[in-house]
Amino acid sequence: MATATSVLEAHDVPEAMDLVRMHSRPIHLLLLGMSFDDTLVTTLKPYRPDMHVLRVAGDQTQPIGAGVLTLESAPEMIRQFFNMPKSDEG
Repeated sequence: MATATSVLEAHDVPEAMDLVRMHSRPIHLLLLGMSFDDTLVTTLKPYRPDMHVLRVAGDQTQPIGAGVLTLESAPEMIRQFFNMPKSDEG
């Protein structure tokens, strides 16, 4: 059984806040860059209390800690999060 997945993309904090507040469907996962502090998560959580947050390290100059996605690890970790099988394409 295929699962339909939508990806919402915001180019800045105000756009992300609008998406989280106004999107009509559940948002299960927020990928957040390491450059953002926890204030954004604290602000958005009341609108989406069940939303999970994963940190993405896109810049090698930033320290990478436990639970932080990199561009290389993101696809597999997201598949695990959604309990999805690995595709033959990637």
